Amino acid sequence: LIIQDELHLINGPLGSLVGIYETTVESLSTMNIGDIVLKPKIIASTATIRRAREQVWNLFGRNIKRFPSPGTQFSDSFFIQEIEDFEKAKLFIGF
Repeated sequence: LIIQDELHLINGPLGSLVGIYETTVESLSTMNIGDIVLKPKIIASTATIRRAREQVWNLFGRNIKRFPSPGTQFSDSFFIQEIEDFEKAKLFIGF
């Protein structure tokens, strides 16, 4: 299991060389059993989700499974639901 925090920083000016280390760690964590290649599961978090599919493919050569999914509408996602008739007030709930 590889846990990658701040994935969006890897391809920026501060992380341009760090991407080399990520692929090296993945290579060292990969096992070959006969014809079967077992790669580690990678869980990555990022503050920005823009172009995540391209970034993960370019870095790890893998497809992504995004959690939480974005939802069907911009105004109703995993994190927020906009309510039009709420007297123009905001209500923040956290746990």
